[in-house]
Amino acid sequence: MDAARAANARLIPAKFTHPFTYVGAQPSWKEGGLFVHFKYEGGNPQEAVDTIIHHINEEGLRSWTNLKKVKAFLVQGTPWVDDMIGRLPSDILKVEFEGPDLDVETLYREFRHFGKIADITPPPAGSKDVPRFALIDFMHVRSATSARNCLHGKKVKETRMSIGYQKVKSKWQVWEWITSHPRIMIPVVLGILAGLTYVVFDPIRVFFISSKLRGRWDLERYTSTAEQLWDSTWSALFGKWFGNFPKRPAPASTDGWTERQAEEERLRNRLKQTPDTLILVSGPRGSGKSGLVRNALSDKTFKLTINCEELVGQSDYVMMKRLANQIHFYPMFNAMVQASNIVDTMVTATTGAKAGLSTTAEGQIRKMLDCLSVAINRVTLDQKRARDKVVAQQKLAHAAAERGQDAAISEETQKLIDEPLPEVEYPVIVVEGFLEKENAKGHNIYNMLMEWAAMTAEYHLAHIIFVSDNPSAVKALGRALSNKLVENYSLSDATPETAMSFIKRRMGKLEFGDDLLRCVEAIGGRLTDLELLIQKMNAGMSPIDAFNDLVLRTVTEIRKIGLNEDQRDQGNYVWSAVQFWKIVQLLSKTDEISYDEVRFHPLFKGEETPLQGMERAGLISLVHQNGRPYGVRLAKPIYRTAFQHMQGDERQTAIMGILTTKQLIADEEEKIKKLEHEVTQLVGSLAFKEVRSEVRGRLEYLGKSIASSSQKVKQWSREQAEWKKKVTLKE
Repeated sequence: MDAARAANARLIPAKFTHPFTYVGAQPSWKEGGLFVHFKYEGGNPQEAVDTIIHHINEEGLRSWTNLKKVKAFLVQGTPWVDDMIGRLPSDILKVEFEGPDLDVETLYREFRHFGKIADITPPPAGSKDVPRFALIDFMHVRSATSARNCLHGKKVKETRMSIGYQKVKSKWQVWEWITSHPRIMIPVVLGILAGLTYVVFDPIRVFFISSKLRGRWDLERYTSTAEQLWDSTWSALFGKWFGNFPKRPAPASTDGWTERQAEEERLRNRLKQTPDTLILVSGPRGSGKSGLVRNALSDKTFKLTINCEELVGQSDYVMMKRLANQIHFYPMFNAMVQASNIVDTMVTATTGAKAGLSTTAEGQIRKMLDCLSVAINRVTLDQKRARDKVVAQQKLAHAAAERGQDAAISEETQKLIDEPLPEVEYPVIVVEGFLEKENAKGHNIYNMLMEWAAMTAEYHLAHIIFVSDNPSAVKALGRALSNKLVENYSLSDATPETAMSFIKRRMGKLEFGDDLLRCVEAIGGRLTDLELLIQKMNAGMSPIDAFNDLVLRTVTEIRKIGLNEDQRDQGNYVWSAVQFWKIVQLLSKTDEISYDEVRFHPLFKGEETPLQGMERAGLISLVHQNGRPYGVRLAKPIYRTAFQHMQGDERQTAIMGILTTKQLIADEEEKIKKLEHEVTQLVGSLAFKEVRSEVRGRLEYLGKSIASSSQKVKQWSREQAEWKKKVTLKE
């Protein structure tokens, strides 16, 4: 009824040449048309249609759906209105012939009235397929729908035309092809996504990394300014009555430590030069490596720290997340990386080929370091552009001054000429904890950092400072930077005189007499130990009490690590408790022992791994000479007192004596078994005259070896019995 009322109100004019009767209207929802039924008396129906067309053109009627002009045609056939979804309208009509074939001219005359025709394809001449049909390709779908509804069922030259829509290739054909060829399209899509990532996300990541280098998000940088303002305001308003506002405690400095201050100044001067090599700050644990670097970078604007200790030993997911947080690599999409690995596994299982969706942790870390390189280069280039701009302005100012020699130079021009050139401050990247856990999970990040640092130094992008307590760090960096030498800043302990000067400068005017000197001589010049001593004395402890407390704390740490008392980390130790106890016995008596003598001791059996592991753990220090390990020393001077304290514990000494003799006896008895087995085999060879003399000589040697080993077992058994007496329970 709505369609009928709309047709009667809008489309039908009020006057016709002959009587006109509106019967009704039938909409075609699928094709978007409207069949208007009418009676026209005394004239040709085409005349009525022409009148309606003239009325529509005069009124300028348009469709409410597509705003196109309304058109009207006379239905000459038998319309077929259907609602089949599978037969949707298209711009190509399939005209089936029920009778003789119609030629192209006839089809053109019949169908051209409804719209422009692109092409007409007649049925093949020799084809025997029935029904025979022709294809009419219209320029617009609207013309095709009008022709079908108006001409379907019309009879032309004894041939009835049955008109339908030719199924055209789907608009989703490209998508269907993509989904049916995953092996081809998935790499293509990944390449497009990678390109979009490079275009969209990488600039964002470079921006965040540059902001980290420039200190844009460093709250301490802004709070320090606010703190200074507040301090000055407080002093001006209330300082007279309440004194100055209490300041934040200053970080530990090296005032009074001449050698360390010289190293800091040397490092500062090196950082002012163009980067062309790698910098290594090495030394034993607690020697103040991080403090030296921190003090040397106190006036630097562009700096960033990568802490390997937080990265190595973690899962790939955690390692990448922490590295991204350290360098501000945002956005990270770490969860999407995990999801892509799962999808890649599913695609591989279904298609039988790798889709390439998964991303390894190594690839992600290298991508982060690449973005860091871009950010570093951008910071350096911005400074160079600013410098070049000043140089160009000064050249123009000099030229202007030369042209006007007789005239006075303006104040602005003179100021520009006298302006000093801005220095290019190269960014500084600090790698903390380098090679600290070289055998832990994720240790490959050390190699990636070395490769990236070598490339950065080669292209003079930034200063890279490695901070490490691993003696092999110099060799590792030397392999990465094969064409240049690594600049090494090796820190050592302070002399007793320097240590006393350092403590007195930190303690102020307090006097402790000779007790402090004796404590400092026993502690040594390790910075962290001196800091702990100062803290305890500031807390009110005497030098002797503070020293004893330090010794007890050191003994606890040594027992936990050296004697493998930490059950959770026993799998990470490459030495046994009895091997370390032998080191304790030897170094408690002398400052240095021979590396080779210790290595070939019966407890070590010629292996270097235990000694190297102890050095990694910070228990001992290996002295090198002529490029090879030569001696073994204490890792810290305070260890001498700690080792002597451990030796003074009779029960501890007895327990370790039992374990040591037990190990020696077991090894020697195993050796005796092998000798006895060989003797058993050789006894049977005495029947052969040809080898009898040689066999007897060998048996004589084996007999002496067995006797010597048996004598050792007896000796160790007696020692073990003596040790057991000290720990035997008396009931």
